[in-house]
Amino acid sequence: MEEFLKLGDDISDVTLDDIINSQKPNQCCVLIYTSGTTGKPKGAMLSHDNGSLINTLKEVQPTSHMGVPRVWEKIMEKLKDASAQSGFVKKKMLSWAMSVSLERNLNCSSSSDLKQFWTRLADYLVLAKIRSALGFSSCQKHFCGAAPLNTETLYFFLGLNITLYEAYGMSETTGPHCLSGPYNYRQHSCGKPAPGCRVKLVNEDKEGNGEICFWGRTVFMGYLNMEDKTKEAFDEDGWLHSGDLGKLDKDGFLYVTGRIK
Repeated sequence: MEEFLKLGDDISDVTLDDIINSQKPNQCCVLIYTSGTTGKPKGAMLSHDNGSLINTLKEVQPTSHMGVPRVWEKIMEKLKDASAQSGFVKKKMLSWAMSVSLERNLNCSSSSDLKQFWTRLADYLVLAKIRSALGFSSCQKHFCGAAPLNTETLYFFLGLNITLYEAYGMSETTGPHCLSGPYNYRQHSCGKPAPGCRVKLVNEDKEGNGEICFWGRTVFMGYLNMEDKTKEAFDEDGWLHSGDLGKLDKDGFLYVTGRIK
């Protein structure tokens, strides 16, 4: 690190300011390399405009947590291990509280006043303390991305009164292109396209599964020094083809169902 920092010793502040001021929204800001699961890793060029969401985040300052499915699974496993070592009464209290919370979250539209009372009581006596122990006492939104979330993990956290909002995107879309949220949520769906973004399905089968394609300001500039790969990724109308299969319901919620390449 010290050797890297020394490379800038001979560059004046004036030169640095000139470089910063010369940057344009449509110029390459950073290279994000794909995982290379289907071939050689490719350098996805993200522009300064692709990364403008950071300014919004700084202004809003959300209280949230983002983790890949494995992170949430590890948290679940540790909680289960801790519960297994607890006494009989604590186990029963946790089981009761989580079952009440899960039922309420799965059937929130049909819950009676009595069930809502038991849910609030369970949260106050048990679940809020667990969330605090996890460091989530002030966390209002919990996100999951990079891979689909399995039902066991989803239901476990609903039992803790934590809704995991799934997100979906690629390196080539500057991260999430579709997002779930408190007012934009369906179980097992990755939500709807973010503002300024669009999604379409092509080559749909009889069950409605088709290749997911992206369009919008999050879409990258292209692959570094790989013009042929860049052309392959886009169609003639400028839509980025993901290689993933998905379905859209009647309300526009996207569900990732598989992969075609």
